[in-house]
Amino acid sequence: EKKGKKEGKEDDKKVKKEPKVIIRRSRWGLSDQTRKELAATYEKVAGVGAMVYGSVPAKLLRLVLAAYLVYAVRPYAKEFNEYCRRLAEGMSNPSIVYKAQLNNGQTIILNDYLDAYFWLRDKTPKDARVMAWWDYGYQ
Repeated sequence: EKKGKKEGKEDDKKVKKEPKVIIRRSRWGLSDQTRKELAATYEKVAGVGAMVYGSVPAKLLRLVLAAYLVYAVRPYAKEFNEYCRRLAEGMSNPSIVYKAQLNNGQTIILNDYLDAYFWLRDKTPKDARVMAWWDYGYQ
């Protein structure tokens, strides 16, 4: 009798394992079948796009557009290059003495950095080390 009961339970399990139709949905609400169809359509379109992109007229058009862009941008590139050179020259020759003008129009010479260097030279030993932090943009 015990074996019969076990066999009966196994038969019940077999009956319970009937396949169910489940429609799974992605986060956009598309079923698996719809996603497969969209993927197949995308592959077809991508193949056509690759054919068009690789065609001789398309390559010629891209070449003409690239040449036009180089021609159109050239004056701006020259101007930019000249600007960069002027800026680099200005930054490569830092000055420790400045000429300034006061509100009343009087011209003065600012030599604070030069005075500081002379003080260091005169008041510290020859082998002295100076540690300082100067923010970027200053001397």
